[in-house]
Amino acid sequence: MRLKGTLVEWNDDRGFGFIEPADGGGRVFCHVKAFEVRVRRPMAGDRLTYELSKGSDGRTSAARVRPMGLEDARYQSNVGTQSKSERARVGGSSARSIWKLGVAVLLCVAVAGYYAYTHQSQFSPTSNETADVAESARPRSDDELRQAFDQHRSNVPVHGSGVVERILSDDSEGSRHQRFIVRLSSRQTLLIAHNIDLAPRVPSLAVGDRIEFSGEYEWNDQGGVVHWTHRDPNGRHERGWIKHNGTTYQ
Repeated sequence: MRLKGTLVEWNDDRGFGFIEPADGGGRVFCHVKAFEVRVRRPMAGDRLTYELSKGSDGRTSAARVRPMGLEDARYQSNVGTQSKSERARVGGSSARSIWKLGVAVLLCVAVAGYYAYTHQSQFSPTSNETADVAESARPRSDDELRQAFDQHRSNVPVHGSGVVERILSDDSEGSRHQRFIVRLSSRQTLLIAHNIDLAPRVPSLAVGDRIEFSGEYEWNDQGGVVHWTHRDPNGRHERGWIKHNGTTYQ
């Protein structure tokens, strides 16, 4: 059964968000891979239709997600039951949509290439003394990070430190992220997801190293994720960083 809802929260950097059902009830987790049809990146406020799916871990999430308004013959599985004129009309519309999407992709690639060429200097590590970060507004204590976890809060500016407990493989889906797990002195664990398409990799990172971090906290049931540990090219997020062995990476 297809349901209706609104995308009330979307983390484009990590590719997931939450849908608020139109008929009430708790929010539903939604991953970018669940979209059957996408003409652009999802945004908070999008009205969607979806189905519910339960994973092997028993958690319920959205599946076969479609933007509301696209529930017409172009996106149904019974295309073969349409008349010949309907199929021709749908095929022509689909071809035009694909052509427009191709042009949009080429424009995005061109803009991204120009940005990378003109902003290469932003990928150079900086010293701790020159790191320009508004740290006063960021939570600094383990208690505040624990509170964010207990209250299931997301998009929370954070600043803390911990010991590297485990180094994970890079996440190469979408923007590339260097990933590792840090344990705080409170014993809470955090996954650090450091975007290495927008910032330099933290080199020679090893288990047992102490790091300091500044970014945005995103809740999950394993302790949480810290991302945006770098400059935001669009200026929508406060500048973050990672400090390791006396060098700041942002």
